[in-house]
Amino acid sequence: MAIKVDRIMSKNLVTAHWTEELNSAYNKMRRLGVRHLPVVADQGEIIGIISDRDFQRAMTYDESQPSYCLKAEFANNSLVRDFMSQPVVTVNDHMDVKTVAHLMIEKKISAVLVINRLNRAIGIVTHEDLLKMLVGILDQQDESVFEELEGIAYNSSIGTATTALAQAGV
Repeated sequence: MAIKVDRIMSKNLVTAHWTEELNSAYNKMRRLGVRHLPVVADQGEIIGIISDRDFQRAMTYDESQPSYCLKAEFANNSLVRDFMSQPVVTVNDHMDVKTVAHLMIEKKISAVLVINRLNRAIGIVTHEDLLKMLVGILDQQDESVFEELEGIAYNSSIGTATTALAQAGV
């Protein structure tokens, strides 16, 4: 049975307004411990998403420090709309997690917005949500399953080739 997105999504959406200053949105994200903020326009409709990577891209560099030393400062008048990603990738709340994971891999994104049948945003699925689910599955696995898989791999043609290469010192 497939696990549906609504079982693993984060339901408490924290948003940023498209005209909000980057510093304000960044502080909100850090204070609340989230890495993605859906971006809303004046009427509340979601028009983009801004992630921790987008904020990093917008941060100023201290020329006296190595290039990897970012400061959590932004140029004056930097707004969320200038650095947000759009359009937002959305998925249905009844979509199975496997399909969502494939979509995120294919599009090289770290979050998708979850919408219901009324096309309203009701949550977000991030790569962290997927990892938590994976850890939960792995924690429940019986060690014998892994031993059985190891035996199958060891006795396969790949296992035989690996053994031969190891014996040859490769």
